[in-house]
Amino acid sequence: MIVTLAAMTSEIESAFMTDIYIKYSDIMRRKAEKLLSSETEAEELVQDVFAKLIERAETVMAVEEKKLPAYLMAAVKFTVMNHYRRRNVEKKYFTEVDEEEAVEFVRDEAPLPEELYLQKERAKELSAALHKIPEKDRIILENKYILEMSDSEIAVQFGISESSVRCYLTRARRKACAIMMKEGEYVGR
Repeated sequence: MIVTLAAMTSEIESAFMTDIYIKYSDIMRRKAEKLLSSETEAEELVQDVFAKLIERAETVMAVEEKKLPAYLMAAVKFTVMNHYRRRNVEKKYFTEVDEEEAVEFVRDEAPLPEELYLQKERAKELSAALHKIPEKDRIILENKYILEMSDSEIAVQFGISESSVRCYLTRARRKACAIMMKEGEYVGR
């Protein structure tokens, strides 16, 4: 409030607004508390009202002295109404979530240590099986699943059609699975 008063153009306006603040700020705060049911919000609201009044100091100075308290109470009332409107808009468009409550809704996407271990073991088993299948099958599987090439890119590389690529992929997967099952490494996974 003091910084805002210091920014005012004339000493008369500054003195007038300081006088109003001294005389009416307690009454305005009580009115705001009554409307808001919160001391903290009421204090902030009164500061906002005075900031707006300082911007319109000439208009406030033109109000008759006997009408000034009603003018100030109306300013408080309208500022409270705007506060509630703003709050309702925020409630409508923004959901406030308790931090503890939010933890329940946030899914932890990280795999468990046991899952990581199993993934590494399966990767080792698959790698061993890939080295036991024919080279062409291994290259097709590596291109598809490791290098993430599309069927059309693999078809161009091998000079075959896309439907043939899908057939080769199916056969190569079956061969790798058969090797893993035959060695007893691939049990029900």
